[in-house]
Amino acid sequence: MREKLLSTAAAVAIVVGIGGYAMAADMPTKAFSPAPMAPPVTWAGWYFGGHLGWGTSKVDGNVVDPGDFTYSASVRPQGSLLGLQSGYNWQAGQVVYGFESDVTVTPGWKKNVGEDGPPSDDTGVHGEVHGLATVRGRLGWAFDQRWLAYGTAGVAWASTTNMAGTSQQHFVALAGANTRTGWVAGGGVEYKYNPTVSMRLEALYYGFNHTETIACGDCGASGFHATTGLKNVAVVRFGVSWYPQPW
Repeated sequence: MREKLLSTAAAVAIVVGIGGYAMAADMPTKAFSPAPMAPPVTWAGWYFGGHLGWGTSKVDGNVVDPGDFTYSASVRPQGSLLGLQSGYNWQAGQVVYGFESDVTVTPGWKKNVGEDGPPSDDTGVHGEVHGLATVRGRLGWAFDQRWLAYGTAGVAWASTTNMAGTSQQHFVALAGANTRTGWVAGGGVEYKYNPTVSMRLEALYYGFNHTETIACGDCGASGFHATTGLKNVAVVRFGVSWYPQPW
């Protein structure tokens, strides 16, 4: 009797197993779906952001009395800076090209140099840079998707106040703020933190090489005059840009 029960149970188990296997074979298999891929990182499109850093400039000046003395000096206004930038990139393979404009303020960039006593009293040069602006082209090479090395060059403007003179002749040349036009060139490295945010480190050199001369209006025919001008600016700055829509 016991052997008969065991034989019956074994037969039932075999039938159930075969039936279950057949049902499993008849069930449709669910296709494997891979996880959605992140959008590719590109540099194309509009962007805008801000930057901060440090820079230095050079202002030359001299005071000349043909019959007495010539005083010459340079001052280097320098300090921190901050500003905004915006631009547009196109990308062809690993080549990235585009344009960018920026406005930068330079608070506290002012310096004086001078001498008291002979050959004249309070002779000196004053230099001050209020702000900078550029419109530049950019050309770079993208590598490892997220990195971009680039060079840049274009037109630059500077708001500056430069003075040179002496209290002996009651004369100061070129007082007041002026806008100077020059050129700018530099380069940097930029990193795409994600498809919409990038960070950069760049260096720019501005060339103005400006000189202006004003003669003393109340010194008779002595030929007394002063010259002064902004020569150059160099900056290093860190920036963050936002790409409103990844392309």
